[in-house]
Amino acid sequence: FFFQAEDGIRDYKVTGVQTCALPIFAPNISLPDTLRFPKIRAGDTIKRSFTVRNIGRGSTVIKFGKLDGDSRITCSNIRDLTEKRLAPNDSIVLSCSFIGKGSSDSANAILSISLGCGIIKQIQILASMETISMSVRGYDFGFVSVGGKKSGVIQVVNTGGVTITAQSIAMNQANDFILDTAGLFPHQVSPLDTFLIPCRFT
Repeated sequence: FFFQAEDGIRDYKVTGVQTCALPIFAPNISLPDTLRFPKIRAGDTIKRSFTVRNIGRGSTVIKFGKLDGDSRITCSNIRDLTEKRLAPNDSIVLSCSFIGKGSSDSANAILSISLGCGIIKQIQILASMETISMSVRGYDFGFVSVGGKKSGVIQVVNTGGVTITAQSIAMNQANDFILDTAGLFPHQVSPLDTFLIPCRFT
């Protein structure tokens, strides 16, 4: 376009101006506000799908989709959104996954869908995993006379949210302590359960 200077003599051409033309009917799509994965065990993978539907009165062209956030959350067919035309009431199904790995037990990401002209629809994706956690409680033998013996137990408590399998136990200094592990291993310990290991001091 052109504009005229104050002296009314010179005309200036302005270039590089971007305009955005909306269709007759404004684009309108429906998608859930949040996609929440059920909690999984560390090492597992879970998949969930959701539908993006054109609920407008005219055809809608999705420009692109973009996923930002935790890299453990992915959407395998997000590229199918690029320049995707949806007629009224047409839809596309997106498939997203969460991989239960890493040190953090929670993850989140934002999927943004651009309809052009600055119109963006977003969905929050949330995921979590059960992590392995346990505590070991020792035993205080107290006073033991020379040549005497005293028995006790070591308690292994599963403080995490998944069942763990104890394979063995070892002590750094076992000269005066004896662990009675006969027939104990392997042993499964459910969440919040306690595994007792007999021990003896001589």
